[in-house]
Amino acid sequence: MTYNPDILRECTKKELMSHLKAEGITRVENKTLRKCTKPVLLAYMLKNLCVEAKEDNSTMEMIEEPVSEDQPEENKVYAIIDTEDKPSIANGNTWEESEVKEETSEEVKEESEEVNVDKLLENAKEHGETSKRRGSTTSKRGEWVNRIERLLASDKHKLEDGSYVFPREDAYTISGIEKTSTLLSYTGDWRPGYTGAGKNCVLLGFEANLSLIKDKEQLKLTPVSEERQLELMAKYGYKPLAKSE
Repeated sequence: MTYNPDILRECTKKELMSHLKAEGITRVENKTLRKCTKPVLLAYMLKNLCVEAKEDNSTMEMIEEPVSEDQPEENKVYAIIDTEDKPSIANGNTWEESEVKEETSEEVKEESEEVNVDKLLENAKEHGETSKRRGSTTSKRGEWVNRIERLLASDKHKLEDGSYVFPREDAYTISGIEKTSTLLSYTGDWRPGYTGAGKNCVLLGFEANLSLIKDKEQLKLTPVSEERQLELMAKYGYKPLAKSE
Protein backbone atom coordinates (compact mmCIF):
# COMPACT_ATOMS: atom_id res chain seq x y z
CA MET A 1 0.00 0.00 0.00
CA THR A 2 1.22 3.51 -0.81
CA TYR A 3 0.47 6.67 1.15
CA ASN A 4 -0.05 10.33 0.38
CA PRO A 5 2.90 12.33 1.78
CA ASP A 6 0.70 15.32 2.73
CA ILE A 7 -1.67 13.11 4.71
CA LEU A 8 1.21 11.38 6.48
CA ARG A 9 2.61 14.73 7.63
CA GLU A 10 -0.67 15.44 9.40
CA CYS A 11 -0.59 12.12 11.28
CA THR A 12 0.33 11.80 14.94
CA LYS A 13 3.09 9.47 16.04
CA LYS A 14 0.48 6.92 17.15
CA GLU A 15 -1.17 6.99 13.73
CA LEU A 16 2.19 6.53 11.97
CA MET A 17 2.92 3.55 14.21
CA SER A 18 -0.47 2.06 13.31
CA HIS A 19 0.21 2.43 9.57
CA LEU A 20 3.63 0.79 9.91
CA LYS A 21 2.25 -2.11 11.92
CA ALA A 22 -0.41 -2.60 9.24
CA GLU A 23 2.46 -3.00 6.75
CA GLY A 24 4.09 -5.58 9.01
CA ILE A 25 6.89 -3.21 10.02
CA THR A 26 7.78 -3.36 13.73
CA ARG A 27 11.27 -1.83 13.78
CA VAL A 28 12.85 1.25 12.20
CA GLU A 29 16.59 1.95 12.35
CA ASN A 30 16.99 -1.11 14.64
CA LYS A 31 14.59 0.38 17.20
CA THR A 32 11.05 -0.58 18.15
CA LEU A 33 8.44 1.82 16.80
CA ARG A 34 7.64 3.13 20.29
CA LYS A 35 11.26 4.18 20.82
CA CYS A 36 11.42 6.09 17.52
CA THR A 37 10.50 9.76 17.31
CA LYS A 38 7.75 10.96 15.04
CA PRO A 39 10.22 12.58 12.57
CA VAL A 40 12.09 9.26 12.25
CA LEU A 41 8.89 7.31 11.56
CA LEU A 42 7.68 9.93 9.11
CA ALA A 43 10.98 9.99 7.24
CA TYR A 44 10.93 6.19 6.94
CA MET A 45 7.40 6.18 5.52
CA LEU A 46 8.09 9.03 3.10
CA LYS A 47 11.13 7.18 1.79
CA ASN A 48 9.75 3.66 1.63
CA LEU A 49 5.96 3.76 1.45
CA CYS A 50 5.12 6.82 -0.68
CA VAL A 51 5.00 7.19 -4.47
CA GLU A 52 7.78 9.70 -5.16
CA ALA A 53 7.91 9.43 -8.94
CA LYS A 54 5.84 8.26 -11.93
CA GLU A 55 7.02 6.90 -15.26
CA ASP A 56 5.32 8.03 -18.48
CA ASN A 57 6.66 6.88 -21.89
CA SER A 58 10.13 6.26 -20.38
CA THR A 59 10.29 9.83 -19.08
CA MET A 60 10.68 10.14 -15.32
CA GLU A 61 8.92 13.08 -13.71
CA MET A 62 10.03 13.68 -10.14
CA ILE A 63 7.42 14.86 -7.68
CA GLU A 64 9.06 17.43 -5.44
CA GLU A 65 8.01 17.34 -1.82
CA PRO A 66 7.28 20.63 -0.12
CA VAL A 67 9.80 21.52 2.57
CA SER A 68 8.33 21.13 6.03
CA GLU A 69 8.16 24.36 7.96
CA ASP A 70 8.46 22.47 11.24
CA GLN A 71 12.22 22.40 11.73
CA PRO A 72 14.44 23.01 14.80
CA GLU A 73 15.87 26.53 14.95
CA GLU A 74 19.35 27.57 15.97
CA ASN A 75 19.90 28.79 19.56
CA LYS A 76 16.63 27.25 20.78
CA VAL A 77 16.28 24.36 23.23
CA TYR A 78 13.87 21.50 22.56
CA ALA A 79 12.54 18.67 24.70
CA ILE A 80 13.51 15.41 23.00
CA ILE A 81 12.26 13.16 25.81
CA ASP A 82 10.29 14.46 28.79
CA THR A 83 9.13 12.34 31.72
CA GLU A 84 6.64 14.94 32.97
CA ASP A 85 4.04 14.45 30.19
CA LYS A 86 5.03 17.76 28.63
CA PRO A 87 5.32 18.36 24.86
CA SER A 88 8.38 16.60 23.41
CA ILE A 89 9.55 15.07 20.14
CA ALA A 90 9.26 11.56 21.63
CA ASN A 91 5.61 12.24 22.50
CA GLY A 92 4.84 13.07 18.87
CA ASN A 93 4.79 16.85 19.21
CA THR A 94 6.23 19.23 16.61
CA TRP A 95 9.55 21.02 17.07
CA GLU A 96 7.66 24.25 17.73
CA GLU A 97 5.47 22.62 20.39
CA SER A 98 8.54 20.95 21.97
CA GLU A 99 10.50 24.17 22.42
CA VAL A 100 11.60 24.68 26.04
CA LYS A 101 10.66 28.23 26.89
CA GLU A 102 13.01 30.12 29.16
CA GLU A 103 11.66 32.44 31.81
CA THR A 104 11.62 36.05 30.71
CA SER A 105 13.48 38.63 32.75
CA GLU A 106 10.13 40.03 33.93
CA GLU A 107 9.01 36.59 35.11
CA VAL A 108 12.29 36.04 36.94
CA LYS A 109 12.05 39.50 38.49
CA GLU A 110 8.47 38.94 39.61
CA GLU A 111 9.36 35.54 41.05
CA SER A 112 12.40 36.97 42.84
CA GLU A 113 10.35 39.79 44.36
CA GLU A 114 8.11 37.20 45.99
CA VAL A 115 11.04 35.49 47.67
CA ASN A 116 11.75 36.57 51.23
CA VAL A 117 15.44 35.81 51.64
CA ASP A 118 15.40 36.46 55.39
CA LYS A 119 12.56 33.99 55.75
CA LEU A 120 14.45 31.40 53.70
CA LEU A 121 17.52 31.83 55.89
CA GLU A 122 15.38 31.58 59.02
CA ASN A 123 13.75 28.40 57.72
CA ALA A 124 17.14 26.98 56.78
CA LYS A 125 18.46 27.70 60.27
CA GLU A 126 15.41 26.09 61.87
CA HIS A 127 15.80 23.10 59.57
CA GLY A 128 19.43 22.84 60.56
CA GLU A 129 18.69 22.91 64.28
CA THR A 130 16.08 20.18 63.82
CA SER A 131 18.34 18.12 61.59
CA LYS A 132 21.17 18.13 64.14
CA ARG A 133 19.07 15.80 66.22
CA ARG A 134 18.19 13.65 63.22
CA GLY A 135 21.44 13.40 61.31
CA SER A 136 23.52 15.22 58.72
CA THR A 137 22.60 18.81 57.76
CA THR A 138 24.64 18.75 54.56
CA SER A 139 24.68 16.98 51.22
CA LYS A 140 27.55 14.60 50.50
CA ARG A 141 30.14 15.66 47.95
CA GLY A 142 29.57 12.81 45.53
CA GLU A 143 30.81 12.07 42.03
CA TRP A 144 28.48 14.65 40.46
CA VAL A 145 30.17 17.43 42.44
CA ASN A 146 33.56 16.20 41.21
CA ARG A 147 32.36 16.17 37.59
CA ILE A 148 30.92 19.68 37.75
CA GLU A 149 33.96 21.08 39.55
CA ARG A 150 36.18 19.66 36.80
CA LEU A 151 34.03 21.53 34.27
CA LEU A 152 34.27 24.75 36.30
CA ALA A 153 38.05 24.45 36.40
CA SER A 154 38.23 24.83 32.61
CA ASP A 155 39.05 28.51 32.03
CA LYS A 156 39.10 27.79 28.29
CA HIS A 157 35.31 27.46 28.30
CA LYS A 158 34.57 30.39 30.62
CA LEU A 159 32.83 33.46 29.18
CA GLU A 160 33.14 37.07 30.29
CA ASP A 161 29.82 36.96 32.18
CA GLY A 162 31.09 34.08 34.34
CA SER A 163 29.11 31.36 32.57
CA TYR A 164 30.64 28.29 30.92
CA VAL A 165 29.79 26.80 27.52
CA PHE A 166 30.98 23.32 26.56
CA PRO A 167 30.43 21.50 23.27
CA ARG A 168 29.05 18.14 24.38
CA GLU A 169 32.21 16.28 23.32
CA ASP A 170 34.29 18.59 25.55
CA ALA A 171 31.83 18.13 28.41
CA TYR A 172 32.27 14.35 28.20
CA THR A 173 36.06 14.62 28.17
CA ILE A 174 36.51 17.22 30.91
CA SER A 175 33.89 15.89 33.34
CA GLY A 176 35.04 12.30 32.98
CA ILE A 177 31.57 11.08 31.99
CA GLU A 178 31.70 7.96 29.85
CA LYS A 179 30.44 8.56 26.31
CA THR A 180 28.52 5.29 26.51
CA SER A 181 26.37 6.70 29.34
CA THR A 182 23.20 8.79 28.94
CA LEU A 183 24.23 11.47 31.45
CA LEU A 184 24.53 14.05 28.67
CA SER A 185 21.58 12.83 26.61
CA TYR A 186 18.53 14.27 28.37
CA THR A 187 17.82 17.96 29.03
CA GLY A 188 15.73 17.14 32.10
CA ASP A 189 18.74 15.64 33.92
CA TRP A 190 20.30 19.11 34.14
CA ARG A 191 17.29 21.07 35.37
CA PRO A 192 17.41 22.34 39.00
CA GLY A 193 14.76 19.90 40.21
CA TYR A 194 16.62 16.77 39.06
CA THR A 195 18.49 15.14 41.94
CA GLY A 196 21.60 14.28 39.94
CA ALA A 197 23.30 16.84 37.72
CA GLY A 198 20.73 19.62 38.20
CA LYS A 199 20.79 19.48 41.99
CA ASN A 200 24.57 19.58 42.29
CA CYS A 201 24.84 22.48 39.84
CA VAL A 202 22.52 24.43 42.16
CA LEU A 203 24.56 23.47 45.23
CA LEU A 204 27.66 24.83 43.47
CA GLY A 205 25.88 28.08 42.58
CA PHE A 206 24.95 27.40 38.95
CA GLU A 207 21.99 26.57 36.74
CA ALA A 208 22.59 24.27 33.77
CA ASN A 209 21.09 24.12 30.30
CA LEU A 210 21.73 21.16 28.00
CA SER A 211 20.97 21.90 24.34
CA LEU A 212 20.53 18.91 22.02
CA ILE A 213 20.21 20.65 18.64
CA LYS A 214 21.77 18.27 16.11
CA ASP A 215 25.47 18.93 15.46
CA LYS A 216 25.36 21.84 17.96
CA GLU A 217 24.90 19.94 21.21
CA GLN A 218 26.27 21.93 24.14
CA LEU A 219 26.12 22.32 27.91
CA LYS A 220 25.91 25.78 29.49
CA LEU A 221 26.48 26.51 33.19
CA THR A 222 25.27 29.92 34.34
CA PRO A 223 26.12 31.37 37.78
CA VAL A 224 23.17 32.38 39.97
CA SER A 225 22.88 34.91 42.78
CA GLU A 226 22.89 33.79 46.39
CA GLU A 227 19.18 34.68 46.62
CA ARG A 228 18.37 32.51 43.60
CA GLN A 229 20.45 29.64 44.98
CA LEU A 230 18.68 29.80 48.35
CA GLU A 231 15.34 29.96 46.60
CA LEU A 232 16.05 26.80 44.59
CA MET A 233 17.43 24.96 47.60
CA ALA A 234 14.36 25.82 49.64
CA LYS A 235 12.03 24.88 46.77
CA TYR A 236 13.54 21.42 46.27
CA GLY A 237 14.62 20.75 49.86
CA TYR A 238 18.36 20.61 49.14
CA LYS A 239 20.92 20.73 51.94
CA PRO A 240 24.16 22.73 51.58
CA LEU A 241 27.20 20.83 50.36
CA ALA A 242 29.52 19.41 52.96
CA LYS A 243 32.88 21.19 53.11
CA SER A 244 35.63 19.52 51.12
CA GLU A 245 38.08 17.62 53.24
